[in-house]
Amino acid sequence: MESASALDDLIQQLQSPKIILTRPKIDKNLEIPPEALEILREVLLVGAAKGNDKWWEKDIQEHTVAASVHIDKLYKGGGSRHLNHAFTRLMMAAVIQHRNNLKQDDFS
Repeated sequence: MESASALDDLIQQLQSPKIILTRPKIDKNLEIPPEALEILREVLLVGAAKGNDKWWEKDIQEHTVAASVHIDKLYKGGGSRHLNHAFTRLMMAAVIQHRNNLKQDDFS
């Protein structure tokens, strides 16, 4: 039951104070909507339940290609699930890029 353990680990990480966003005093219109964080959380939990809980070890291009597949499916009538998954995949790619201090041209 390895995926249950991975899911428990992910839930614990998501609840960890380490990932709580600190909010600098900025205009309310610039804050991250809580719904966006909930969408990311839900999609990450779905992935973890399927055993895909180490997204940060993957290639940026893998995430961007997967995002474009979801966008294509969305436009072909696939439903909002694909929008949520594309959003999450792009977040994953952006986080990996940020962590590695990569410029956009470095992975094209």
